[in-house]
Amino acid sequence: FDDIPGIEIQKKSTAEYENYITVRGLAGNDKLIIMMDGYKISPADNTPCTVGTNYPLIAVKQVEIVIGHASALYGPDAVNGIVNIITKTGKEFNGLEITTSYGNDATTLEQFAGGFESNGLSFMATGHFYHSDEPNFANIYKKEYEWFNNEYKELGIVQVSPFAPASVTQEVGYKPYSTPTDSFS
Repeated sequence: FDDIPGIEIQKKSTAEYENYITVRGLAGNDKLIIMMDGYKISPADNTPCTVGTNYPLIAVKQVEIVIGHASALYGPDAVNGIVNIITKTGKEFNGLEITTSYGNDATTLEQFAGGFESNGLSFMATGHFYHSDEPNFANIYKKEYEWFNNEYKELGIVQVSPFAPASVTQEVGYKPYSTPTDSFS
């Protein structure tokens, strides 16, 4: 999706929406409609949608992308375009598949899909579970996070203001760093 000319995805750039999408210079997750099998799955109230690990991709057959204004056909929130995720039918999938993966920062992804056809009816079920502890930058960039590692983490002390002298501090207690990402469907 992000290798298509005219589309830029700023990965993990906002806490609320995870990835921030810009299409042909027009930014905002609220200006793009995301559909699955022709049904709109992005928010109906035109609030920005989260675009991250929240869609199961194990049974995807193809992804169709319309870049540009499509408001005449899809409504006022189709300013940047449409993404339609097309999944396999139960007949096309015909079986059961379970995958799991593990990566850095305790990142795990488990997906499952199963489908079959019986008496002319097609059945399909998919799902996923995703978790990541995400990187702890205080451990990676020790010089840049020197105050955090030496004053806050050890003593529970913070500066009152970035504009105040470094000696003006307050004890607030220490809470371990944690910014996990979880999603499931």
